[in-house]
Order: sequence, then C-alpha cells, then structure tokens
Amino acid sequence: MAFHSCSERTASSGAPLPDVLGPPRVAVGKAYSLGLMLGRQGAQLTLTGEFDQASAADLDRVLVSLDQFTGAVEVDMSRVAFLDSFGVRPLIEATRRRAQIGLPAPRLTGCGRPVRRLLEAAEIGGDPHLDVQAWDRLNDRGSRWLAGGSQRLPASEPSTDGETSDRY
Repeated sequence: MAFHSCSERTASSGAPLPDVLGPPRVAVGKAYSLGLMLGRQGAQLTLTGEFDQASAADLDRVLVSLDQFTGAVEVDMSRVAFLDSFGVRPLIEATRRRAQIGLPAPRLTGCGRPVRRLLEAAEIGGDPHLDVQAWDRLNDRGSRWLAGGSQRLPASEPSTDGETSDRY
C-alpha cells in the first residue's frame, strides 16, 4: 500500500482531509496518539500508548471519519501498551459500520502482547479482523449476568450437542 504523509492533508482526489488528528492526547496520566497516513488504496492508522475510556472518543472520531474512504483501513497496534473494552469498542463499531455500508473491515496488524491478551480472553478475533458477533455475544452474556444480580460470572459448560452453553 502506498501512503502519503498526513502532513499533505489532502486525499488522492485533491479533496481536503477532515481535521481528525491533532497533537497526542494526554488524559489522567495516560498518553496516547493516533497517527494517520492516507494512500490511494486505503488508510493506515497507527495507535500508540494506552487505549481505554480516556482515549475511546478520539479513536472513534478518527474511525468514523475513515468510513468515507472506500479502500482498506489498516490499524497498526504494535505500539499499544494497554487496551481494554473501552478501547476495543470503537474498533468493533468501525467493523460493524463498514460491513453495513459494504466496505472492508479494519485490519488489525502488529498486535503485541497487551492487545492479544484482551482479544484472546474476550474471544473476539483480531487476526486480522474483529468478530462483531462474538463481541455481541459477550455483551449479551454480561447484560444477562448484570440483570440477574448474580455475584459471579456465568460458567460455560459443554452441552450435549458439543456446543458451549451458559449456566446461570
């Protein structure tokens, strides 16, 4: 993929780019930055630092702006030091939105240990695409657990047909 420097601030069509990036953000002692390079075939978004509730809105804003580009969106996760469910939610929602409008899902690359640990524990993929349906099942389980007022998370056990079922 051939990328242009984001300092050019115009798409290959010559149209001005949306002003979605600024200086690195700092919130509650956690630093993060979002780097964007646009090319003829798509975009590369580089995440650096900690992605949690403090950074989720900025990440979401950039990903929403990329929905106007029909090419591939590659998300370089190699510099992510921390990722939680707040940080992964904008990536899931971008995957969902792009599928609904017929665009390719964001492709995650360079997933280091902090990222892989969350993606594997939540069983939501990320190699290279996130599994929106698995995320929705995970959220449904959590919602049912919270609605039931249980003090423990439901255990999963094999059912008679070999599938996994939730036990409450």
